Amino acid sequence: MTAPLEFPSKEWCRAAAAALHSDPAVRAAVADFGPVAAGVVVQRGPGLASDFCVLARIEGDGPPGLSFPDDEDELEELGPDYVAWVPVELCRELLREALAGRSPDPLQLVLARRIRVQGDLQRLVRAAGRHAGTGVAALRTVPTSLCPAARPKSPASVAAAPPRARSDLCPLEATVAKTVAERAAELGMKAMSKLFEDPKRAEAIAKAIGGLQQAKAAIDDVQEKALRAAGLVTREDFKSAGKRLSALKRRVRDLTDELDSLVRPPPTKK
Repeated sequence: MTAPLEFPSKEWCRAAAAALHSDPAVRAAVADFGPVAAGVVVQRGPGLASDFCVLARIEGDGPPGLSFPDDEDELEELGPDYVAWVPVELCRELLREALAGRSPDPLQLVLARRIRVQGDLQRLVRAAGRHAGTGVAALRTVPTSLCPAARPKSPASVAAAPPRARSDLCPLEATVAKTVAERAAELGMKAMSKLFEDPKRAEAIAKAIGGLQQAKAAIDDVQEKALRAAGLVTREDFKSAGKRLSALKRRVRDLTDELDSLVRPPPTKK
């Protein structure tokens, strides 16, 4: 029996990419969508000390090429068509749904703003309407561990930890509140699924989203020009500085590796 692979990890991503590539429905969806470079930033949270980044380049019939940038600045520097920022807890929630035999729809979470996406949403919505649920069965074949490894706490850290805040709700009230919230979210997802069942309606939504993105881009452009005219720092300036810092960090890392190889003693001959 194959040992489960911890999510997120490079090993899990490689196994998932292989499983998806072996699915004819996924290959048909990829051919319909066209070549794309898509990155995901799994945002840090319980069991994940820092963001986990992966970039998949998909071209033609071959398997996707995966790379694992150190951070989101390095990821954006590689010029992806899409970048998605997903909290690690939400990733685990989606995978639990898939492994349990259900078919979660990440696009609905994008539209509900639980997942942040940078890229052409019109193209994404149009394709998602035609290939809803594709790839979920393939992901179920990947042996997955969603429980982060337990790390023993030192006595000092336990002593320094602040006391937990006491809930104002009794256990029954907390359960009911959670059930109501989950039911409301379920109804919202079902309503959104109904919207996408009709191809014409899905296409109309895609066009509306495309128009909104174009309007936002125009507003951002005007705002950036106004800030530059006033001699103020723009968002693009921050992003550019972040990319330069990321490139510098990568260069320092490469130089460190080169120095290590130079000072490392040669292997002794037996």
